[in-house]
Amino acid sequence: MPTQTEQSEQSQPRRPRRRWWVRLIKWVAIAFVALVLLIVLIVGGAVWILTPERLTPLVEHYASEYIDGRVEAKRIELTFWKTFPRLNVDVDSLEVISGSLRGLTPDQQARLPQGADSLLSVAGFHADVNILRLFTGTIALHDITIDSPRVNIVDVSPTVSNYNIFPKSEETDTTSTPIPDIILSRFAITGRAPIHYVSLADSVEFKLNLTNTTVSGDDAPGYRLDFAADASSQLGDMTFDNLRIGMGGDIVWNHKKPYRIELSDFQAGINDVNTVVNTVVDFERDLTIESLLFSMPLVDVNSLIRLVPPQLRGELGKIVNNLRIGLTARLTQPYVPAIERYPSMELQITVPEGKASYQKLKLSALALDLDARIDGKNLNNSRFDLKRLYANGEGIAFTLKAVLTDLIRDPKIEGTFEGGVDLGRLPMNLIAPELGAKVTGRLKADASFAGRRSYLTRENFHRLNVNGEASLSDFRFDMPDMPVEAFVRHAGLKLGSNSSVNGADSLLTVSFSIDTVSVAMPGLEAQARAFKIGIGSRNVASSVDTTQINPIGARATLGFARLKSVDDSTSIRLRDIDLTGVLRRFRNEARVPQFDMKFTARRMRYSDRLNRASLREADIAATVHPTPPRQPSQRLLRAMDSVATVNPGLPSDSVRALARAALRRNRRHTVDNATERVDFELDSETRSLLRKWRASGHIKAKRARVMTPYFPLKNVIKGLDMTFNNDSIEITNTRYRVGHSEFVIDGSITNLTRALTSRSGRQPLRINMRVSADTIDVNEIAAAVFAGAAFAQKERQGLAGPISDSDNDDVVEASIAQNTGVSEKAAVLIPTNIEASVRLAGRNVLYSDLTFHNFRGQAEIFDGALNLRNLSARTDVGAVDLTALYQGLHPDSLSFAFGMQVRDFRLSRFMQLVPQLDTIMPLLRDVKGIVNAEVAATADVDTMMDIRIPSLTAAVNITGDSLVLLDAATYRKIGKWMLFKHKDRNVIDHLNARMVVKDAQMELYPFIFDIDRYKLGIFGSNDLDLNFKYHIAVLKSPIPFKFGINVSGNPDKMKIRLGGAKIKENSPMVSAISDTTRINLVNQIQDIFRRGVRRAGQSGRLRFDPGVSPAPSRSDSDLGDTISHADSLEFIRQGLIPAPPAPDSTAIKAADAKAKKKKKK
Repeated sequence: MPTQTEQSEQSQPRRPRRRWWVRLIKWVAIAFVALVLLIVLIVGGAVWILTPERLTPLVEHYASEYIDGRVEAKRIELTFWKTFPRLNVDVDSLEVISGSLRGLTPDQQARLPQGADSLLSVAGFHADVNILRLFTGTIALHDITIDSPRVNIVDVSPTVSNYNIFPKSEETDTTSTPIPDIILSRFAITGRAPIHYVSLADSVEFKLNLTNTTVSGDDAPGYRLDFAADASSQLGDMTFDNLRIGMGGDIVWNHKKPYRIELSDFQAGINDVNTVVNTVVDFERDLTIESLLFSMPLVDVNSLIRLVPPQLRGELGKIVNNLRIGLTARLTQPYVPAIERYPSMELQITVPEGKASYQKLKLSALALDLDARIDGKNLNNSRFDLKRLYANGEGIAFTLKAVLTDLIRDPKIEGTFEGGVDLGRLPMNLIAPELGAKVTGRLKADASFAGRRSYLTRENFHRLNVNGEASLSDFRFDMPDMPVEAFVRHAGLKLGSNSSVNGADSLLTVSFSIDTVSVAMPGLEAQARAFKIGIGSRNVASSVDTTQINPIGARATLGFARLKSVDDSTSIRLRDIDLTGVLRRFRNEARVPQFDMKFTARRMRYSDRLNRASLREADIAATVHPTPPRQPSQRLLRAMDSVATVNPGLPSDSVRALARAALRRNRRHTVDNATERVDFELDSETRSLLRKWRASGHIKAKRARVMTPYFPLKNVIKGLDMTFNNDSIEITNTRYRVGHSEFVIDGSITNLTRALTSRSGRQPLRINMRVSADTIDVNEIAAAVFAGAAFAQKERQGLAGPISDSDNDDVVEASIAQNTGVSEKAAVLIPTNIEASVRLAGRNVLYSDLTFHNFRGQAEIFDGALNLRNLSARTDVGAVDLTALYQGLHPDSLSFAFGMQVRDFRLSRFMQLVPQLDTIMPLLRDVKGIVNAEVAATADVDTMMDIRIPSLTAAVNITGDSLVLLDAATYRKIGKWMLFKHKDRNVIDHLNARMVVKDAQMELYPFIFDIDRYKLGIFGSNDLDLNFKYHIAVLKSPIPFKFGINVSGNPDKMKIRLGGAKIKENSPMVSAISDTTRINLVNQIQDIFRRGVRRAGQSGRLRFDPGVSPAPSRSDSDLGDTISHADSLEFIRQGLIPAPPAPDSTAIKAADAKAKKKKKK
């Protein structure tokens, strides 16, 4: 049964139970309060337990174990109950000493600054945090104060520094943790706070002394920053001193977006330069500047200059000005540096009008307005607009406006310029600081321009759109150090379609003129007057295609010019020059150019150390175009096939090059270096131009004159008429006067390109001329040739004297004659790379003291030889036919050969024509009369151009009628002695003498002639020393028998003996060997000349062999060389020889006694 109590309880009504969520809140609140009380008790207990005496060593110990170094503090104290609910932390005299600099080398230790291991020191530190707000997830920092911090950072090397004190983390936690709500009520740094940074590796030192640093967070998440500091820095040799740095403004930072910072009206400045920045920056992924408005209000330019280190300031510090400059920059779209290289922004730079001066340049007004729009994604779309650059002052005033677009692809600029400059007032450091030059003059210009960078090429310059003009007056340039001096009295430049240029309408025309110009520099002097040049270029739709030829026309005129090279005495003078040129399309081919040029000059003069040349009334025209591609020859194709077969993988260009080289090796033959070749002295570039381009045109001149010691005669050309192309020169009806000779020349010079571009000199220059003359002075020309060769030899030996540099031609001619000397001679060598054929005709030819008329013949040069072929002429004393060959291949193997025929010639003149006959044929010295002669001869020539007589080989045939043998007095004396019938008739009715010279011996063939009552026959020989041996056969005389006279010895000592006659009157005569020898020799000359001296080799040595002995056979002579006793008695009876003296009787007796004595024995 239930008790009473139970019954009473059951009888009372039951209270309703609280809902579950009320109970939940109740127990959560109780738990939270309990937790807070527990934390408070724990923190309070910790603060109560961790007294400063206990806390300070604990912090020092565990902090020093965590870092590579040690932490020292004088006192660390926690305060909680007095400041509840804030927990205060106070630190007195905290210092962090680095241990990372241990283990340095002694050299590194010596370079460390004092106190390098002291990383951080703080005089005091105070901070408080609201403990209760931690339970709401908020870190509330109410007051953080750092008193007199000192920071010392030292970099010894890229891997060693005093701040590397923290251990490396072994694991990296990549999980993201949300940043709690942080509230900072106030942050301040009190006292002076020096920060010192030193980098020993690159000699960088930076010092920053914080004077005011506060952060106020009363409007969090909006904060207010105020910062001020003094700074200095040493970067190598550059020093930054006394820098005042200040920053201040509003910063918005929200912990919900911890990587986003916004600056609003944030001011930053250095010294007197202040800026204002409004920006939003996001660091969450890549650094992103979402917006930026940067402005620098107008600031004194001097303040900016003072920010530049003195080592870099240079001439900027010498500019005196009151200028101000302002800058504004605004981002037009967000900028991500990691993705975009350049930001997109708008930029404005403004310089209001102000004054400036630098050295002698004084500007009363200088202003600048520049707007720019920069497209960071595509810089080519950027635009720079120079609205105005204005300057005005003493000696200078100009305004420049320009717009620049398409910066990257092809910069385009258009604008205007108007003004003038006195160059003498410009600072020299702006003109040519490295030259140290002085420049004066006045420059004025007024022009508009539009163009691109690509237009500054020879293919596109015609597309420039430039209009206006410029002038330069009284320009002087003086650079004493070199020294160089230049002067221009007046120069003008006109640009645009209004310029005066002959030709069709054009987009761009340029005309330039100079009144007077003079330039002097070491080794060079130049003057010019009245120079004008104009250029015009058409602009059509096709001009956009730069591969097509755009027609261009140009004209230049020059009143006077003089150029002199002091080093080599080269001088050029020009008067009244007119030059026009046109660039057009070759045969309407749009991509093949053709140049047309026309040049006229009233006078041109050239002179150097040795030579002088002048040209008057010159008219030159030329057309130049590229050489059409040449098809490879069959030989080259076969050679290329062979090379490609051997080298199957070789590129085609290499195959062609190897094939050409192989052909050149096959063609190459041995060339003696001693042979004479004309060196045209063309470099590889000139040779390449001759191969790649073809030229044609004409050269005409009223008069040309050349004076040179290599041919010391007056050389004057009148009426020069010459046409040319790459391969030939044609000369028509041109008069050439050399000395006293005057020629009319027609002909051609061919094979020019191959001869000029041949490196080995194997390709000859071919000359084919027709030369006619009224008078040819061979004596004068030959003397000039010999004198020129002698001068060339002296020049090679460095013995030639100077030639006068006078402007008077007569003085120069006298100086040349003094240096050469007509008596001087030297070897004349014939160039092997000249082939010539000159047909000659002259009315009068002077040779020695003879005058020839109706001269005809041909002179040919080939392979180092000169061939005079079929020369013929008539004189007052007879006619001459001549064929000759001069071999001038080597200086040590010169030779001369000729075959000559004279008709009706006076013998004395013939001996003068061939003076060597006087030496080898003394018998002809006293013979006079009219003769016909045939001569064939060969001889070596020495280096003085004299015949080597011992080498002479000759055959001579002389026939004549009515020859005078002796003078009248001698003839009468001999006639009386020899019983002549006609003692006054000193004449040989007929003479036919033949002789041969060989091996230094002259052999006279037997010949017979009649004189008065006698018929004589003569033969014999003599050497070159006139040691002779002759036989005179008396075949008919008053004496009734034949006898001979033998003459031997020399002119000083002769021996005469009588003997029998060795010539029979009716015996057959020796054949006319001189005539056949001459014909054979002429044939040899032609054969050797055609083959070439070098190719003829040893067989090319001219030679002939008479093949017949001049002495008669024994059957044609008496057996003895003495006369009979009867003949001797007849000579005595006729009184031709004296009778022998009567014998002495004593001598006869003695002789008889001696004979008897011998018999007895």
